[in-house]
Amino acid sequence: MVLLLGLGINGFAQTQVPNATLTALNGKSVKLNHEINKDKVTIISFWATWCIPCINELNAISEVYEQWQKDANVELIAVSIDDARTQKRVKPLVNGKGWKYKVFIDKNQELKRMLNISSVPYLIVVKNGKIIYNHSGYSAGSENELYEVIKNTEHKSSALDNLSVGFESNMQYYVDDKKTGDFKEDHRFRSNNYLKVNYNCFIYSRI
Repeated sequence: MVLLLGLGINGFAQTQVPNATLTALNGKSVKLNHEINKDKVTIISFWATWCIPCINELNAISEVYEQWQKDANVELIAVSIDDARTQKRVKPLVNGKGWKYKVFIDKNQELKRMLNISSVPYLIVVKNGKIIYNHSGYSAGSENELYEVIKNTEHKSSALDNLSVGFESNMQYYVDDKKTGDFKEDHRFRSNNYLKVNYNCFIYSRI
């Protein structure tokens, strides 16, 4: 008996997000993976206090962030790559902007190196601990493209959550016909007959 089951899902290779050590604005060290809510889509935005496009991007997202959180179950983590000379500017700038994001400093640029980031602004989108999207640079309106990515991610996740797989089987007995050498169907089990089991796999979606 051979059972073949195939299921194809379109997608692309995904990379596990590195579990780098970051520094919170209160000076405490944190592990990135501990700050990522696996039940949400997480945007990780890399920025610096001296990077005007970075600040423009975070300002633009800040204006719609509350709505994004309600509609798309998303959170944003802003990771500063400021070096030792400019790290002291991070907290005052964040407080002045009133951003509602989680903000950390990549003090030794460990995470930046792990992800091979060459310039900022740079952002990644994380779902279930894996990087599913990345984008470099910013121009006015880019946040709308980002939101489309997030909505599509949530839609695909919901569709997969609603898929169920089931199996059904049926049994049929066969007996060896000594006269013809063939097998014929029998309606009951006997010591000299054979059992054939057919398996069917079905995939359905709950609507």
